[in-house]
Amino acid sequence: MRLISYFIVFLLIITTISAQDFNDYENLEIEARLSSKLNLEYLESDYRLDYVTANLTFFPRNNEFQSTKNKFTSKPSGKINFNDNFILYRWENVGDNEIEYELTSNLNTRTNFKIIRERIKFPLNEEDIKNLEEYTEESITITSNDPDIRKKASELAEGEDDLFVVVHKIASWTKQNINYSLETLTAEVSQDASWVFDNRKGVCDELTSLFVAMLRSINIPARFVTGQAYTNVIDGFGNHAWAEVYFPGHGWVAFDPTYGQMGYVDSTHITMRDSLDVRESSVNYAWRSYGVDISADKLNIESNVTRFGSLYKEDVKLSAELLQKEVGAGSYVPLKIEVQNLNDYYLPLNLNIIKAPKSLDDRERNVLLKPGERRNIFFVIQVPDDLEKGFVYTSDIEIIDQFKHSALTNIKFGREYGIYTLEEALEKISQLKEEDKKIYSANIRASCSKEKEFYYPYENIRLSCSAKNIGNVNLKDLDLCYLNRCSKISLDIGEEKVFGIEVNDGEIEKELALKLENSNVNKNIFIDLGIINLPNLNVINLSYPEHVGYFDKDRLAFTLTSDSEAKDVVVKFGSRKVFDIPSLKGNNDFSIDFRGYSFYDKRSDLLISYKDLNDKSYSLTQEVDVKVESLPFFIKYFGFIIIILLIIISMIFQKKLRR
Repeated sequence: MRLISYFIVFLLIITTISAQDFNDYENLEIEARLSSKLNLEYLESDYRLDYVTANLTFFPRNNEFQSTKNKFTSKPSGKINFNDNFILYRWENVGDNEIEYELTSNLNTRTNFKIIRERIKFPLNEEDIKNLEEYTEESITITSNDPDIRKKASELAEGEDDLFVVVHKIASWTKQNINYSLETLTAEVSQDASWVFDNRKGVCDELTSLFVAMLRSINIPARFVTGQAYTNVIDGFGNHAWAEVYFPGHGWVAFDPTYGQMGYVDSTHITMRDSLDVRESSVNYAWRSYGVDISADKLNIESNVTRFGSLYKEDVKLSAELLQKEVGAGSYVPLKIEVQNLNDYYLPLNLNIIKAPKSLDDRERNVLLKPGERRNIFFVIQVPDDLEKGFVYTSDIEIIDQFKHSALTNIKFGREYGIYTLEEALEKISQLKEEDKKIYSANIRASCSKEKEFYYPYENIRLSCSAKNIGNVNLKDLDLCYLNRCSKISLDIGEEKVFGIEVNDGEIEKELALKLENSNVNKNIFIDLGIINLPNLNVINLSYPEHVGYFDKDRLAFTLTSDSEAKDVVVKFGSRKVFDIPSLKGNNDFSIDFRGYSFYDKRSDLLISYKDLNDKSYSLTQEVDVKVESLPFFIKYFGFIIIILLIIISMIFQKKLRR
């Protein structure tokens, strides 16, 4: 008897955000067709072929989230036996050159999401995993005894006492740190978890192997699931792999790190097998023969949606807030997303930025929200750095979750605004994350108002600020700090205190950070002072002829730039006023016609005076050096002629005196 085993190759092209795709539906009707062919070559005239079998272990299953109706066909006709674990085709006394078989499954699928309302304690004890020990042990590709894998899993789980939180953290780490790469796709077998961990790349079954290995290394039962799933990148179904993790009291919970579905899988996921390891064959062939050579084609799988159900929704509240709304070219800006789970059960959430002023490498977050939890999630947005002077740009920023809830905000950016660095953005996020950790931070409502909308760097700034205790606990011994100045205040329940802040010129460049802090409070307030650049007018692109004839007409051209708005701009060319401009911003082109004699024996520089919006005066002189040529005779010899004339006049005068 001879045996052949075939393995499914798992390919996923990472899904991108689209307006709507199959993954959005709570339930679907899908038709899946599995087929293959055996090729028979008769080598001897007295050949004998008693039987051929095809044992199919990879096919759509019935489970809690998926039901199937199967139709079996084969050519030539054969016997078919099946149960929950296999479908066995058997052909006897075959004389054909080909054997074909097909399974058509009509499926009803729905989103595989289990409702978990209570915290499940971590670590799990022996009773929790009774009869599931094999799902905590190492296998061929699940190298859970690897010290590096165990160390990383332990680091992620350290200090946590909630099973869902631990599993979600490990799934998120896998997605963020393992690069989805097709390099291993042509390999005959999947790389094991240790290889994936060391090389930080793999396809979906390899990412899943590492995820399962990390879980098993800390005694969490996990198994491998294979089947098909839809991706809108190829606009169709492809072979895919994901995991299921055992949650005591709830059973097996689906996790798909490749798709970013951490605690559920969408309704396009067709389960065809669950197993201890990926290296289990999909179909096994056997036969008893003499003088016959048999080869098998690969198992072909085609799935198509035949009917759409309702869209999948969960109750979530999203809001977006930029922590700096007006920034300079190339700035980095913290974006705060407030998310709230309006359900009484755990909810895994996938957040994606789909609109921004500049493309982002870090645009996705996977978040696990506990029942009723409200949390702040942070991103860093960057604006372009190749901006024209004098223009203010506006861009929308939009973020969505997998349920198509969205939050929208916008940002203004231009050359005249202050520039915020990546380090400043990350520091602000760090402070706000610390704020979220202190239990009474949200009990303080604080704000500051300015005397006017904007200031120049040379001005002193006065702020009127207030802090109010809106909670039900008295807040004592709060350190009120700004600009390295600190004082003590206390806020009883409902109490509000008003205080003034003065910022001297040059003390700060962009914004003021105000902090209220004690052992239970860390409240940060960031006040945009509206400090704008001085106008700083400058002449660029100055062009004029180096040489000009005395009577020739020519042109002087230049561009006048400003770092912010200037008013009452006066441009003089020598002593002649040529432009009087009420307001000027950005880059402005000018030209002045002149004749050569304007520069003969004198200077005609550009003299520019202007004011800022506070009526403070400034001036600028731009030297213009033109050589005058082709002087007319009377100009060229003007001095000589004058001398001759003076001599003649003197001689005439002397003659008159002699008479």
